[in-house]
Amino acid sequence: MEKIDVESRYSSLTYELKEGTKTSYYYKEGEKNILPNRISICDIKVNNTLKLGLKANYTKTEEGKYKGLNKDNSISTSIFPIDIKYNFQGYGILDERYRIYDLLVFEKNDDKLKIHLFESLGRPEYKEAVIKFLRMLNNV
Repeated sequence: MEKIDVESRYSSLTYELKEGTKTSYYYKEGEKNILPNRISICDIKVNNTLKLGLKANYTKTEEGKYKGLNKDNSISTSIFPIDIKYNFQGYGILDERYRIYDLLVFEKNDDKLKIHLFESLGRPEYKEAVIKFLRMLNNV
């Protein structure tokens, strides 16, 4: 198996829960122009089944890595369980339909949501390398 440089493909974004809501988060810090400034972690419909997921839309003035992939400038991904202890809620992949395979790992602490982004590492063969990097990052 080839050695993957996970660190060079890593960036993080922190969002904060909008006061008075349970699912709406606003960008607080981290890498800019990747995801929209406002995201929602909520139930999304996948094949007529509700699953936990990320939904977001870029505004007309926002720039972002995934803007323009969909006609309405929206992005979404299901959130699947991840087998790491700590505060990790799960992971999602953007955007398999376009063969991008960017991995998002969601870490929740109180009203903050940190998204660990791994560019092009959303395929199964990179899972162990990403988990090892996350454990090292969080001393787990």
